[in-house]
Amino acid sequence: MEGGERVSSGIHEILRTCRERAGLTQQELARKLHVERSTIAKVETGVIKSPSYALVKEWASATN
Repeated sequence: MEGGERVSSGIHEILRTCRERAGLTQQELARKLHVERSTIAKVETGVIKSPSYALVKEWASATN
């Protein structure tokens, strides 16, 4: 990365990319995490700006 460049991806974009690369729909991921699909959508759109560590850890496990 050059001097003034910054990473523009927020956590929501990273998590959405992980889900998409795993080939999961929001509904499928929600079932795996035992949450509502709307929770997945809110995280991916940035409505939930700081998802809990536990949710991020489970999300990573479910998409790997």
